[in-house]
Amino acid sequence: MRVALLGASGYTGRLIARRLDDVGQPFTPAGRDSARVRAAVADLAHAGPEVEVDATVQGQVAELARGHDVLINTVGPFAGTSEPVVRACVSASCHYVDVTAEQGFVEWAIDEIGPKAVGGEVSVVPASGLDYAPGDLLATVAAGAVDAVREVHVAYYVPGALSMLRRSSAGTLRTLVSVIGRPMTARVAGERREEGIGQARRLAWFPRPVGPRHAAGAPGIEALTLPARFGTVDVARTYLAMPSWQAEIAQFAGSLGRLKSVTGFLSRRTAGVRRGPDETLRQSTRWACVAEAEGTNGIARAWAYGHDIYGFTAASSVLIAQRVAAGGCRSGVIGPADVGDPTGMLDELADITDLRWSLVRPR
Repeated sequence: MRVALLGASGYTGRLIARRLDDVGQPFTPAGRDSARVRAAVADLAHAGPEVEVDATVQGQVAELARGHDVLINTVGPFAGTSEPVVRACVSASCHYVDVTAEQGFVEWAIDEIGPKAVGGEVSVVPASGLDYAPGDLLATVAAGAVDAVREVHVAYYVPGALSMLRRSSAGTLRTLVSVIGRPMTARVAGERREEGIGQARRLAWFPRPVGPRHAAGAPGIEALTLPARFGTVDVARTYLAMPSWQAEIAQFAGSLGRLKSVTGFLSRRTAGVRRGPDETLRQSTRWACVAEAEGTNGIARAWAYGHDIYGFTAASSVLIAQRVAAGGCRSGVIGPADVGDPTGMLDELADITDLRWSLVRPR
């Protein structure tokens, strides 16, 4: 199995490189600065010789992809920057996995790359990190537990998210700036519909000890991935649990972010930033996700919780990449829940991380 890691010297890239090394998976580290890449993997036994690759140059990425079964991409923001990477992988018949938290990029990949990937027998799996993978897996499990599922609502809860954001990696900050002000996509009345961040509100039924939480609409992939699995889904939305006053601020920030002067200012402020949470903060950061699916026989709820957002992303992306490279996944642009049985995927993630999950079927 031949694995390439693009962006190996970045914060998330380093964690994924270490995870690949921990599981004994040989890989080729790649990035724009070969010296930084070499330094990032110098102590890893399973890292091969580094390769200097500019993610925005399709020809360079294609040359890297041609020698590998799967490429893991961590270079964000993904919209624009990583479009050449996906195209290069498809043309080189190399499977593709990334950790994007950009709904717009996933939607572009489904619409633009999906048919080409099917024809080339390539699996493209964006959003394999914590931002979207748990929701996609839990939503599929919950939807499968009801008859003729009609609505699916997924909510995330990250206490202390603001503290984490202040210590986020450069890639996370750039991604946040890139999505501010962009409309998000929800599924309403069986069709994709644009909505503003924070526009939709809901009481998300997290089990104890979290308990029910006010949640505001946020970008997610369930509105994009679930219709292909369950043709009866009329409504699918993703939310982030937060107090109502924070939701109002988020909605206002989304409106303000439409101004180019604002995004330009934020881009300048985050340019050159190279940081990320230290080990202590990473391990102490909690997260939870609940998926509620309503069908003709009632409501099912699947939920999960854990710690270490970045650590989970490294573990889940490596697991997905290994499964894709091993074969057996359908071709095209697919979600994490399409890589294997979602129940089995959650169980395996529980074995390799501190994730815990459960399903409550309709009464």
